[in-house]
Amino acid sequence: MRTHCQKVNWFTLSKHVQMGEVTCLSYVLDRLNAFVLKVCASKENAAQCKETSPKSDGDKAMSMMTSPVEVQPPMIPSASLKDVDSIGTWHHFGESFGLHVGLLGDTGRVDHLSSESVQSLRTAMCLEGYIKLTDILPGCSLNSLCDAIDCLRSVDLPPQFVLVFDEAWLVASRVSALLTPVYSLANIHDFFVFDVSPGGAGWGAHRDRPGKSFASGFSADGTPKYTTVWVPLTDASTSTSCMYVVPAYADPEYAQGEGPVVNVIATSHQHIRALPVSQGCALAWSHRLIHWGSASPPGAHRRMALSFAMADTDFETSVLQLSPDQLPSFESRLALIAFSLLFYHHSQQVPPTLRCTLLQIIKRHVHCLRTESLLSEAKSIFAHNVTTIRNTATSEEEQEAAEAVCRYLDSLRNESPEPPPQPPQHPPSPPAPPSLHTLLVSPEPPQPPAPPRLPPPYAYGYTKSLAFVPPPPRRKAAAEAETASPQPPPPPPPLPPPPGV
Repeated sequence: MRTHCQKVNWFTLSKHVQMGEVTCLSYVLDRLNAFVLKVCASKENAAQCKETSPKSDGDKAMSMMTSPVEVQPPMIPSASLKDVDSIGTWHHFGESFGLHVGLLGDTGRVDHLSSESVQSLRTAMCLEGYIKLTDILPGCSLNSLCDAIDCLRSVDLPPQFVLVFDEAWLVASRVSALLTPVYSLANIHDFFVFDVSPGGAGWGAHRDRPGKSFASGFSADGTPKYTTVWVPLTDASTSTSCMYVVPAYADPEYAQGEGPVVNVIATSHQHIRALPVSQGCALAWSHRLIHWGSASPPGAHRRMALSFAMADTDFETSVLQLSPDQLPSFESRLALIAFSLLFYHHSQQVPPTLRCTLLQIIKRHVHCLRTESLLSEAKSIFAHNVTTIRNTATSEEEQEAAEAVCRYLDSLRNESPEPPPQPPQHPPSPPAPPSLHTLLVSPEPPQPPAPPRLPPPYAYGYTKSLAFVPPPPRRKAAAEAETASPQPPPPPPPLPPPPGV
């Protein structure tokens, strides 16, 4: 047994162990412990050791371990179903940006606005059709989402996939909690993530829910029953790309009217207003407000934004079944991402390499979506877009997946609840005769005679149109009785003679 404390470096020690020269386990553990302590030493001590002692093989290995380690690029998921439908893939991808998947069970702390702010925002929403919240979100979490979107773009994955991370849902939850007291609406999980590149543009001028007039789309106090919330992940300015609107008071068809929005813009072009916002703010506008995203000039930075809808449940149902303080499961997030991309396929085309994957996600996780939302009138465009993809499929697998989704939607429409069994129809039984107690003790009081029916207005005489209507002919006897002279009353009978005469 070797008992002397000979100085042995890491590589020499490993050679001794392999050759069987070191037989004392405690000695090996001591040397390993000394090595770990030496690795954890400060850089200053390491630099001093480098200057005063010769560099052995072990010192060289230790200097390599204490030197800065180059960060490896994140493992970016591909468009295949195997990667997209794997929570492990997204977990490893999010670790590179400080993002998490399913680690948080609820939304955590919720802030509220003051009563004065709530009343001011409610008044602005009724008058102008939009409101603005400033400095409500930290920039660190938004920057992480932007970095993830940049990496997703490199493999042609839409920015919508950042919705798999908890941080995106925390942003939506925080903003919706602040806006709920303003107009008492809830998040219905109608999401979309925008990524406008230099030289690109946002969506054209439109109303979010056309066809909903003032009577059906607004509450009694004038607040809308549907709003779109727009959260910029980067600064959105007039020199890059931002939102433009026609205020509600300048829109003659804001309350009711379905004319082309370009006509309204041409009429009210002097009232057009730009809405530049910085990172950490939020915009919210009514479903009747005309709005659009401007074009981004070449050389400008990318404009990223997260949008979602808040609505009254009587106006439009939620896509997911969630409570306000609950975060969806990973499967629900994937189903919502696939549904959103296919639902807005007519506005922003889904990459052809991703269509089959999205349809297969819908097949796997369609149980996470609410049936009422799939069958609602507002979401009918989803079935239309799936049918369009089926008719233009580029592979048999894509066509089969689209056909399966179409069959499922058809089965939901054809399903109707069976009416409850009706009781057998019997002939009506005769009314029961009144009891003797009813006849003797509580007889029915005599009913007064019905009043004579009056002729309807304008039955005869001059009508509203000044047309004379002759009176109806009366009976001859009634007419003669009215025209005959009155007869004198008959004389009284003679008095009887007095008694005894």
